[in-house]
Amino acid sequence: SLARRFHEMFRESANFGRKGKGVSRVACSPEDGHVRDWFVQWLDANGFRVIVDPIGNIFGMLDFAGSAAAVVLTGSHLDSQPNGGRFDGAYGVIAAAQSALAIKSKVEAGLLAPRRNLCVVNWTNEEGARFQPSLLGSGVYAGRISLTDALSVTDGEGISVRQALQSIGYAGSGQAPRAEKYVELHIECGPEL
Repeated sequence: SLARRFHEMFRESANFGRKGKGVSRVACSPEDGHVRDWFVQWLDANGFRVIVDPIGNIFGMLDFAGSAAAVVLTGSHLDSQPNGGRFDGAYGVIAAAQSALAIKSKVEAGLLAPRRNLCVVNWTNEEGARFQPSLLGSGVYAGRISLTDALSVTDGEGISVRQALQSIGYAGSGQAPRAEKYVELHIECGPEL
C-alpha cells in the first residue's frame, strides 16, 4: 500500500545522519550527500528522469504529457538543522515521491491520462544551518538570488557552496523544469515526533 511504502522509505531516509530521535544532515555535508545518493537511486529505480541543476537541486521528472506540457512541482528538502527533526523537510520529499509513484502506476495501467507533467524536488540548503541565507536552492529557482551569488556563499570555515556541492558530487548542469504549480507538505522542525 501507499502508506506502507511511505513508511518504509521514510525509515530508510531517517538512517542518514541519525542523531537521537532526529537527524543531522546540514546542507552539502557527507550525510546530505549520502541521502541525496539514496534519493537519486530511488528516482532512477522507479522510472523518474533525474535532473540536477547548478545549485544542486534534484528534480525527479515524470514526463506524462509531453515536453510542451506544464509542470506541477512538489517536494521539499532533505537537509536538516544540526539536530533537526527527522520529519522536517524529508516528509515533504518522500510524500511527494510516493504520491508521484502512485500516480505513475495509475497512468501505466491506463487509469489516468495527465495533462501536465509531474516533478518531485529536493531543494538545496533550505535550512541555512551551514550556509546563510537559507532557501538558497529554491531562491535561485525562483529568481530571488543569482546562481553566482548563491554558489559564492561560504560557511564558517570559508568553504563555498560551489566547493561543497562539488565535494558531494551535486554540482549539476541540468536545466530545472519551470513549474506552473508548486505543492509542499511540511511538518515540525524539532526532533519530538
